[in-house]
Amino acid sequence: MLEIGKYRIRGLLGRGSMSKVYKVELPVIGKIAALKLLEPDPVLIDLIGKLPLENPDRPSKFNPDLDDAWDAYIMRSINPDPENRFAGATEMLNNLDKLDAAWQQKKEKICRVADHDF
Repeated sequence: MLEIGKYRIRGLLGRGSMSKVYKVELPVIGKIAALKLLEPDPVLIDLIGKLPLENPDRPSKFNPDLDDAWDAYIMRSINPDPENRFAGATEMLNNLDKLDAAWQQKKEKICRVADHDF
């Protein structure tokens, strides 16, 4: 009898483009359940493998209005090394609040200068 982890496969219930749904039994408690097993398309797996995860371009390369602080925030968010990423959503939001406050100050300076030019 086939098994997937702690589940015993009783049969195939259905399939989609990226998954199969099996009727399974949990032998420990004798209950029947459905288990969805994702099976991504090999083309998708190949495409994901080609993404430039090692040294992605800095966001300011694509949007010159972004400054170094935004570059640092985004690069830290997508860093492949968990030690160099934000510890969690709270830390990300706190840093985003700081970025927003800095942008508001920068915007006020730009607007004051523009007002004096007219």
